[in-house]
Amino acid sequence: IVNAGGDNDSGIDLATNDNIKFNIAGSQKAIIDSSGNVGIGTSSPTITNGRGLVIADATAARLKLCDTTTGEGASDGFQVGHSGSLAFIFNHENEPIQFGTNNTERMRIDQGGLVLIGATSTFGNQGLLQVDATGTNKNGVNFKSDSNSYAIVSCAPSQYHVYFTENCSSAVGTITSNGSSTSYNTSSDYRLK
Repeated sequence: IVNAGGDNDSGIDLATNDNIKFNIAGSQKAIIDSSGNVGIGTSSPTITNGRGLVIADATAARLKLCDTTTGEGASDGFQVGHSGSLAFIFNHENEPIQFGTNNTERMRIDQGGLVLIGATSTFGNQGLLQVDATGTNKNGVNFKSDSNSYAIVSCAPSQYHVYFTENCSSAVGTITSNGSSTSYNTSSDYRLK
């Protein structure tokens, strides 16, 4: 045990099995095992397919990120956690949770719980899910039912709002608008005649 100031029950244990153990008050609190996995609250951090960090606790295991140096309050910062059968990602501040790729925000969950894709603020009638399909992706939301058909839902004037296809190519029905009226279009069907 490496210690300072005469604290003989706290320190770093390099004694066995190529593991580095961190002890406080005579009890192991963390470990770096021989595979390079880091464990907090466990003596055997197990990671499938690679190396990583395992945080274990009988009541609730959490990874907490704070924007303050104290980080003492339960309502501080951003947490990823597990408690009983509940897994969660939680932001305690009055800010959205943002998701991005290629250093660009793609989706967020805002302070009120609305899910925004392609947008950073709400628009329209503030539905629970809002998709801004402007820019390069004009199709909005695609719903695929099987390998042969799908529906596209978008919101663009003078364009398709809903576009139904069969065999992923030929249209079998559409809903369109031109700014003043809406048309419900379908392929020939004796049931509609």
